[in-house]
Amino acid sequence: MEHVTNIDLHPHALGLHGGYVSTTTSQDVAINLLYSHGWTSPSYVYHIRITPNLIDVNAALRQYSPYPDQYEMAALGGIRWEQVTGWERVINGNVVGGFIQNPDYVDALYGNFSRPDPQPQLAGFPYYHEAWHFEPWVNFAVCELKSECSPTKSAQEFGTDWFWKSYHAIVERAMVVLE
Repeated sequence: MEHVTNIDLHPHALGLHGGYVSTTTSQDVAINLLYSHGWTSPSYVYHIRITPNLIDVNAALRQYSPYPDQYEMAALGGIRWEQVTGWERVINGNVVGGFIQNPDYVDALYGNFSRPDPQPQLAGFPYYHEAWHFEPWVNFAVCELKSECSPTKSAQEFGTDWFWKSYHAIVERAMVVLE
């Protein structure tokens, strides 16, 4: 039996493991999360260029985002080393030294992507969650009775559709870079 990684965004935002890597748009949040998790020895905050596989958790989950102050961007399938622009060293919650550029960063490939549109279809709320009754999630739900709504497809199915769409944007960019 094939193992399928869970790409339900809401459970991920609650801290359950799945197919996302957590990032934040806030350097302060990144440093505070390192420090609050006990990383007092040298650690690093990486600066990452946005790509189509990064999902704005607050935009996708709206009022149901459990930690809106974390400004999370969830990276579906991970982050490529070549999209890391550089990093800063952090000790005891403080940046030490300057920004270090990643010599492997490929600006021609990653430099021109913009923030992707929200992906509410990846929310992955439980069946019969109240969110399925409201915009934008009702667009991805079936409401058999006024009190019972559930998604039309699993987050995995929605995610597969969305992945291939965003993947093609990256491949098209790579083809231009290679020419």
